[in-house]
Amino acid sequence: MLAGINACSETHDAILASGRFGVSLLGSDQRELAKRFAGRDGAKGVHRFDTAPWNQGVLDVPVLQSAISVLECVLHRHQVVGTHGIFIGRIVATRPGQGDPLINFRGELRTLPHS
Repeated sequence: MLAGINACSETHDAILASGRFGVSLLGSDQRELAKRFAGRDGAKGVHRFDTAPWNQGVLDVPVLQSAISVLECVLHRHQVVGTHGIFIGRIVATRPGQGDPLINFRGELRTLPHS
């Protein structure tokens, strides 16, 4: 799993300190939560977690209860590129789910069309 995190964020430092991270994949009805974690509503640090229910995953990382899927990773490699840290993680646990995924495409949050 590859994740890019702003090097100035608390999340960046937390991943480096713990050596693990979780990725909660959001559904089409979770646009506001995506914006919150992208820093578009002004919430910072742990306050971003206040508006949704979270669990601790098997790696003791926060995972969103309502995510359509969850990936938990052990940090394999880290490199700073410009303003962001690039984290490559080995996926060691997953939680499948259902729903239409929310994606960022050309700067807008969208869902994938059904076939």
